[in-house]
Amino acid sequence: MLDKKCRLGCDKDETSQHVVACCRHNMALKTKRHNEIVAIVALELHKRGYRTIENLAIGNDGLRPDIVIEHNSERLIIDVTVPYDEVENLKRAHAEKVNKYSHLGHVYPFVVGCLGSWLPSNNDIRTKLNIGHRNWNWLRRKARLLAIQGTTNIIINHLGYHNATSYMNSANSDVSNDNRSHDSRSTLNQRNIVES
Repeated sequence: MLDKKCRLGCDKDETSQHVVACCRHNMALKTKRHNEIVAIVALELHKRGYRTIENLAIGNDGLRPDIVIEHNSERLIIDVTVPYDEVENLKRAHAEKVNKYSHLGHVYPFVVGCLGSWLPSNNDIRTKLNIGHRNWNWLRRKARLLAIQGTTNIIINHLGYHNATSYMNSANSDVSNDNRSHDSRSTLNQRNIVES
């Protein structure tokens, strides 16, 4: 019988959602994926002339939103989240950010699925901060790409392919064996054609 528990020792079933979004053993890589997306959002805001406060406690409860902007005497909170790519998860992640930070200011969750899904409400940030269409499209593409790349790294790490060379050699060996058998069939077919 196949063991379905996480290969890294969690007591959870090793589902795709567990690997890319939940497994505690992947926390450092999930944090890296998240922080890379925060960095490009902050960079785009800085380019537009916005001054941001990043990852600092606001208020008495110690909450640390990713990005805070004072804009037209209003506090705007942009908080990035990278949930598993299912519509309900994306919507839930958005609602959780609003519930968590709404007492601190106007909340704009920036929700990018771990496989690159884009929650349309992210575009409210563009509208509110008057970010040009071209710049916003660049940011959207880059954020989605970073989510996918980060998730790929998580999967590789989780599955234990730390030594990519041995993994690739193994994969190439399988391919070359397939090619050898294909080549011998191809040579045989060519002989049959020539002899006909």
